[in-house]
Amino acid sequence: MPPVARRYNFTAAGVPHVAVNRSPLPAVFVVARNEPTARESVVMRPEPNARVP
Repeated sequence: MPPVARRYNFTAAGVPHVAVNRSPLPAVFVVARNEPTARESVVMRPEPNARVP
């Protein structure tokens, strides 16, 4: 996706994902969850990072 100010991207639960800024401009990634126990259910997976150029 090309960089656009105030873009919202929904990632469904259980979908592995990586936040990447491919723009030459700085970016801020804000993560919000609507589940109070989300922190306990997060699984860190280093595998997707290896696929990001």
